[in-house]
Amino acid sequence: MQDIESVVVQNYEKSMLYFEQSHPDLFNKLKALELLLGEGKYPQKYDLEFKDGYFDVVELASGNFLYNMDSYKHSHNLVKEINFKKDAHVIETFYNHNFDDESVKAAKQLTANHTYATTAPIVNYYNKNIEKSMSMKKIHKFMFLGVGLGLHIQNISQKTGADVFLVLEDDIELFRLSLFTCNYEETFKGREVFFGIAQNNPEFEETFAHFYEYAFIRNHYLKFSLFSSKDEVLIKKIQTAILSRSEHCYSHAALLEKGSRVLEKISKDYKFFSMLKKDEKFFDDKPILVLGAGPSLGANKEWLRQHQNNFIIIAPFSTLRVLYHLNIAPDIIVHIDEGDAFAERSIELYEGKKEFFKNSLFIFSASIPQLFFDTFDKDAIYLLEDRTQYKLNDNYLEIASVGEAVYAIALSLTRQNVYLLGLDMALADDGSSHSRTHSKGKADTSLADKLDDVADIRKTVLNVRGNFRDKVVTMPLFTMSITLINLQTKKYRSKDQQIYNLSDGAYFDNTTPLRPEIVEFKNKDEQEYGVVQSEYGITFIGYYKKINSDNVYDIDVYIDGNHIDTLRADKALKSVEEAFDVDSNGFEFVLEEKYLKESHLLEFKESKSGKLLMDGSVKTISMQDEKFNELRFMDSVEHIDDKEIKNAYCKDAIGFMATEENLADVEFVNYIKELMVRFPDVEFKGFCFDDTCLNNLKSVFGEFGSTIKIKIVTSGLEVIENIEIFIYTKKSLENNSHNVLVKKMVHKCKCIHRIMFDKSRKNKLLKDVGIIDQNDWFLKNAPSLGINQQDFINAQYNRNLLLAQLAYKQGLNIEVTLDTNSYDWMYFDQLEYLLKYSQYKKLVTKIPYLFHNKIFESLVSSSDEVISSKPIK
Repeated sequence: MQDIESVVVQNYEKSMLYFEQSHPDLFNKLKALELLLGEGKYPQKYDLEFKDGYFDVVELASGNFLYNMDSYKHSHNLVKEINFKKDAHVIETFYNHNFDDESVKAAKQLTANHTYATTAPIVNYYNKNIEKSMSMKKIHKFMFLGVGLGLHIQNISQKTGADVFLVLEDDIELFRLSLFTCNYEETFKGREVFFGIAQNNPEFEETFAHFYEYAFIRNHYLKFSLFSSKDEVLIKKIQTAILSRSEHCYSHAALLEKGSRVLEKISKDYKFFSMLKKDEKFFDDKPILVLGAGPSLGANKEWLRQHQNNFIIIAPFSTLRVLYHLNIAPDIIVHIDEGDAFAERSIELYEGKKEFFKNSLFIFSASIPQLFFDTFDKDAIYLLEDRTQYKLNDNYLEIASVGEAVYAIALSLTRQNVYLLGLDMALADDGSSHSRTHSKGKADTSLADKLDDVADIRKTVLNVRGNFRDKVVTMPLFTMSITLINLQTKKYRSKDQQIYNLSDGAYFDNTTPLRPEIVEFKNKDEQEYGVVQSEYGITFIGYYKKINSDNVYDIDVYIDGNHIDTLRADKALKSVEEAFDVDSNGFEFVLEEKYLKESHLLEFKESKSGKLLMDGSVKTISMQDEKFNELRFMDSVEHIDDKEIKNAYCKDAIGFMATEENLADVEFVNYIKELMVRFPDVEFKGFCFDDTCLNNLKSVFGEFGSTIKIKIVTSGLEVIENIEIFIYTKKSLENNSHNVLVKKMVHKCKCIHRIMFDKSRKNKLLKDVGIIDQNDWFLKNAPSLGINQQDFINAQYNRNLLLAQLAYKQGLNIEVTLDTNSYDWMYFDQLEYLLKYSQYKKLVTKIPYLFHNKIFESLVSSSDEVISSKPIK
């Protein structure tokens, strides 16, 4: 026993000497712990025991043992589990995508800002030549996740022959005990090793970054040994750290495009913003309120509406969907998103509303789409760089999202206190990442403590410290921002500057949590707010109210300066709540037919004060406008009586909208023609908005045009009452008339079946589409549809096969297999069954709008990177 004690003490001393010479920061931690334990100032949790021929660690408070078995056998098992396979004990960090030859060919022809324009050929070449089942010839980098007594470390390091190691252990006292039993100097002699012992999140991120960037090209497969299940949390931290790296969030192709855009703006003499403006006292008369699009923004809209004038407001462009309806124009608007789709949607949303922006300044990333520069005045625009550094005037920001960009700009502008609202960087209780009006989606917050086989930057969830709560759920995309916000606080915050975080989200270092309702202001005057909106220029909705008051106001309506009506703003309208997030004090005004013959100036004013409502002065649409019929059609759809269309349809009638988009789609037109040949007894109807559309339809369909029943429609009801099946394309949903009509059918029509034509199905079998996964709506709602577990098994978890088998239960002989061509089934075979069997149509139409709703939520699928992880089974 004496010999064993002397050996472990010598081992401890050698290891401490090794850490002192090679890892001084860790040595200082261990030395401090040693002194505190010796002086009795640190309550000892563990003790090292040698019993029955092996070492174990006893927890003094409970008497429980760490190994509770022969620790040498446990270590032998850990060593035995390590192999050179690519599908066990490994985190795969490369693009986990498969590209076929056609995809690679297409990618090469794409513009440089497409995510995979430059990488798809490389990934494809790798996947073609390297099989996943092949074993690795050499393990270059290895990670020990949890240490215990470290009895397995030396043998595993010898077995792998790795050159670079990462050692992680969250418990420093436990790690200290491993110095008695593991010879770290001998184990890692001549090798590069990085230790992450009892580190907080920023320290871990820094350590992992050093490990990851050392021998960077060896990172494809990171093999690891997991000491125990308690250490699985380290896998999630590593996944998050990898996902948060710029190469996974920002593609090589996008960086090339960014550089080109920035240089173009420099050549056009745009002003660049300097991050060193604090001493110039531009904004020292009021504190700055930094807004973000997180859930806390919508949750505190009334507070914001009431107190907006107490702040200088800096906000991302993405918050304007909320702020516009609150009649709050930010003093500074920031935008860094380079997406063209967002640009087009956003600019279209605020087209003709320049008055709202008249007093705002804009700080843009120099690489955002040209559309923003074409829309706003050059004199009001200042530029920043991120990821490029062409200019040398301190305009560069290290950012992952617009949230930290807005925050850094605010800190650079003032020595006054700064308030944060909507910079949640966390998920709401319902899983939403942004306020109600934002386009972002939801994540499953119940998975925060569970390990993912595949990690995703927007779907993987994890816990972090909360601002008001002990912990909140976030995702890797936000952890990047949290880290950068903390760095910016260190860099830009003045010595006596206070930063108050008003959001129910993640905690940020050196900020003070503060509930909005207890913020004190000098000016507490009550204010009134009102706004008007019209989607299609015929029906107008709005609201008018006073903060913290139930008073009801009257709204006067004027045409060309003449008073024509007075409205009572006392209604709770669903349309007002959806548009403005206000559940009271609403009103609605429908422009009479006599005012549609020509354009007029329409104004809405509060009766007593004569105050013009926000957006309360508009030019009305006239019948001479080329879009008039289409806009009137869309307005009519919004006002269709849901009860009237619930059971409405016309048997054996197939209809489509003869819009410019549909008629220009050759594949779609040919599909309709083929249907007319296959189903001669079915009536085909083309719906138009005007004579131009009608003539275009006849021209495009040629001889088929004479057999199509063409109808010029002015209301959605005229379409719904005249069809049994409605056919449209994904592209056509970008047309508002299609969008509102299909959405109404999805939610309210029980007897009309909708078919979205997609030519890409031609080369796919049913087994390639319609796969039901564990999160599928079918599984969650199976009981209400009369579907049991055996039905899913029989259908091999395929949506199309499931429907066919359910139809078979009802006595219908639906012939379909997983090898059936998807295109033929969806667009011909199933259509025949829909027309032939009312039971089948009822069954299919009973399945509510899961797939279609997904289309409305997002017309563009996500291209987020994923990291594959395969922990111990």
